[in-house]
Amino acid sequence: MTVDIFRSHCTTRMEQLLNSPSTALRWRREKPISSSCIIDLCGEGENILCLLELELRREDPVNNVIKIWRAVENDPHTYSQGHLVILHTFSDFYQAHKSKMENAVFAGQKMAHAINKLLYKPLMFDLLPPVAHEPFPTNTDEQLQRICADVVAYVNQHVKSK
Repeated sequence: MTVDIFRSHCTTRMEQLLNSPSTALRWRREKPISSSCIIDLCGEGENILCLLELELRREDPVNNVIKIWRAVENDPHTYSQGHLVILHTFSDFYQAHKSKMENAVFAGQKMAHAINKLLYKPLMFDLLPPVAHEPFPTNTDEQLQRICADVVAYVNQHVKSK
């Protein structure tokens, strides 16, 4: 099994979970927001666009922040109709690679300060992605449900407060 197969499984399951009746957004996976920026999961609703990046074992998670920042800076009118929320989820892999996560969070916070109506929210989840041909962790679905519940709660709170 590769990380790509596991990523596809996770984003497909998260799309199903996030499109429950308890969320105010319509979620799609692998949505392009520019010609060079594809987002793992994108939730769209009235006056809000939510971009979710799923970091499993990426060596440079800060790159996802930078690609979003560049897309928003290059086409600010795309997001001018409402609020833009960036949800940056990190697996347990980053417990052993804290500086990679810290750099991504730092860049995300700087992006949020630089762009009006943008929120950046890092989220951790207790899942260690498999390597090579390892099976999926036994807690995969439980952790995907938990992270999606956290996402829905955060987004619903944000949507209701605006």
